[in-house]
Parts: sequence; C-alpha cells; structure tokens
Amino acid sequence: MASKDRPPCVLVAEDHDDSRSALERLLAANGYVVHSAATVAEAITLARHHGCDLLISDIGLPDGSGLELMRQVKAIHRHSRGIAVTGFTTPEEVQACVDAGFERFLPKPVSFAALLTEMERLLQNHG
Repeated sequence: MASKDRPPCVLVAEDHDDSRSALERLLAANGYVVHSAATVAEAITLARHHGCDLLISDIGLPDGSGLELMRQVKAIHRHSRGIAVTGFTTPEEVQACVDAGFERFLPKPVSFAALLTEMERLLQNHG
C-alpha cells in the first residue's frame, strides 16, 4: 500500500492503446506510480511483480474480463482498491463490478477530473 514516503501505485488495464497511453501519462503527471497493461495476463504479471494500491480496469479486455482481473488482483494484494471504467452500464453489469470487488464504477467516456476525484476518495484513508 502507499505510504507517506511513496506515491500510490496504480495499475491500468485498458486494451485501447491511445486511451491507455493517455491515462498513464496523466496519472504520472499527477504524481502516481503507474503500470499499464493491455490484457488480463499482462496486468496479473504486473500486479504480482509491482503490487498496486489501485486497479483501474476496463471490463472488456481481449483475453478475459476485468471482473476476473479484479478478483485476481484482490487475491494477490487484498488491500488493492478498484475502479471499473467501462461502456457496460446496465444495473446487472454495475452489480457484477461490485461483486468482483470494484468499489467505484465510471461509465465511458470518463472525464479525467471525475476519475481523479474517485481515486482520491478511495486512496485518502489507505496510505
């Protein structure tokens, strides 16, 4: 987990290259340590190697679901928090995100300001 002497580590799982790259740059510019992946497999490897305080994940990834990714990240680092960023917005899909361990749900397209606000809320008491 983040401590007062190190910034929070964020793992971004997004298969759209431009979106992932932009998010990685914006988060890094705001002081976060960022690792990013385009697939569930890459994200799990990064979670095992680097850990993460917060997972920001698309739900539809090319090799699986962000739902399973959140479950696996929680199994690796039980204190990791999660924000689902997705185009899937039915009540059942939102509930599936919650059931998988995501604490916040943001429908696409997401404003960076809204994402930062949710990140700060999740991380403020977990440093």
